[in-house]
Amino acid sequence: MSLKDKIVIVIGGSRGLGLGIVEALVDQGAKVTVVARSAVDLEVVSARFGVETISADITNQKAAKQILSDVRPEILVLNAGATPAMGPIDRLSWEDFTKSWDTDVKGGLYWLQAALNVPLVTGARVLLSSSGAARQGSRPCLAVMRARSECFG
Repeated sequence: MSLKDKIVIVIGGSRGLGLGIVEALVDQGAKVTVVARSAVDLEVVSARFGVETISADITNQKAAKQILSDVRPEILVLNAGATPAMGPIDRLSWEDFTKSWDTDVKGGLYWLQAALNVPLVTGARVLLSSSGAARQGSRPCLAVMRARSECFG
């Protein structure tokens, strides 16, 4: 599949893996729009790659619908995610513990729902990325398992 002139939205494309995805798409001639929270990071991405950018919180359901309606991508890359708080489980607040869940899962759900309900153009593709935590767990979860094992043998 040629990516030349394909309209692509990359959620979470301002740094890390998402930024690498943006670079690869631009190299292939795609017309990329990057969505991320940080306007400062987005300015850097726009200047570096000449892409369109939109500053938005991916957990905002209305933003997902509006952006997909306005841009009408042929490819939607759902890559955004929050870095989980690390530390002993007994010292993490509920907000710290659930930050990744609220961002990764809720944001993913809202964008998938919007993609289905807008709807995207015929033949559009949605690509989802995930961390290794999907297969191996995250440190807070592993800390719970380790504590349980130490306490209950």
